[in-house]
Formats: sequence, C-alpha cells, structure tokens
Amino acid sequence: MKRISCAIAAAAISFGAIGIAHADTKTRAQVRAELQEAKANGLVTYGEQEYPAPTAYTSGKTRDQVKDELQEARAAGLITYGEQQYPPQVPISSSKTRSHVLAELKDAKTAGLVSYGDLDYPPTVTN
Repeated sequence: MKRISCAIAAAAISFGAIGIAHADTKTRAQVRAELQEAKANGLVTYGEQEYPAPTAYTSGKTRDQVKDELQEARAAGLITYGEQQYPPQVPISSSKTRSHVLAELKDAKTAGLVSYGDLDYPPTVTN
C-alpha cells in the first residue's frame, strides 16, 4: 500500500513540475526566428566538425599598439624563431661580484648546506 501511495505522490509531483517547465513555451514561429538568427550569427554547426561553434574574437587594441608591443618584446629578447630558441633566454643580471658569490659558497659549505651527489640529499644542517 505504501508503494502505491508513494508512486502516486511521485507521479503527481512530476506532472506538476512538467506543467511549471512548460509554462514559458514558445511558438513554432518564435523558435524558427531564433534559429535563423543563430544561423546568421554563425552559432549553428552541422555535424561534429565545428563543435563547439567558433566564436569571433575582437581585440581591444589597435594595430599600432600591437606593433609597439612586438617591438618591446623583440628588444627584451622575448621573440623566438623556431623550436631551437624555445623558451627564450632572458638575460640575467646580478648585482653580486664573483668574489661575493664565492664567499657565500664557502660559508654555505662550512655550515653544511651544500651537498654532493645523491647520497647527501637533502643536506643536513650541523650546528
């Protein structure tokens, strides 16, 4: 008895939901007009080749702005030509002298922060 009453209740709820879902129906003419508009905008595809439909890209930059950015990238060395130059090598500059770096390395070796080979990884800190 409980199964029957549960089934009747579920059916009543689903029919009510269907009625709510179809409350905002469109006429055949409205649907056809929307389809024609979508076709005119290039939003309708046929088959699987163009799914999802390609969208038109619009840029907010002018041609001169793009050319200026290209010149800046070339000047910074960020433009590569071919696979051999990828990723672009950005010049690295340091404010430390060679003697300063060697002194830091000596201090790190003394503190036990530099390891040699795979057996001493990670380096252990000695106090």
